Amino acid sequence: MSEASKPSPYRGLITARSRRLRVAGALLLAAIVLMSLYGYFRIMPGFRQSSVHPAHVVAQRTGGPVLKVPPGVVLTPVEERARRVVIAQLLFVYFYWTVCGVLILAVLIIAWLDLREIMRTYDTQRAAIWATAIREAKRKGKGGNGANG
Repeated sequence: MSEASKPSPYRGLITARSRRLRVAGALLLAAIVLMSLYGYFRIMPGFRQSSVHPAHVVAQRTGGPVLKVPPGVVLTPVEERARRVVIAQLLFVYFYWTVCGVLILAVLIIAWLDLREIMRTYDTQRAAIWATAIREAKRKGKGGNGANG
């Protein structure tokens, strides 16, 4: 037999459902990598750069963090807008990285489903092999061609 005509031992383990799960997992993994690179090299530097000046001004004026203004401190409209911009950017960054985290969980769930599918197929094939072996042993035993015959 040539190398091309030999059946692969893994041919029967990969079902159509398993293939679909692997494609979905690969696409999600590619999306996670791209989102992580974009977030690290584009979003985070832009967030750090844009939030430095307004946040610093508001923090100096209020004597505390940007998100909370102490009672009795009245911000100018420019400072209030700067504070709201920083809060909006912070919420966007948290949401972006939360989506990345949810996608990572989705990839893990898909990998687990694929593993379950492969194990189910493996168990089915193993049971079929044992059933065939038992049938062959019974057939040989009845025919008198066995070791006892």
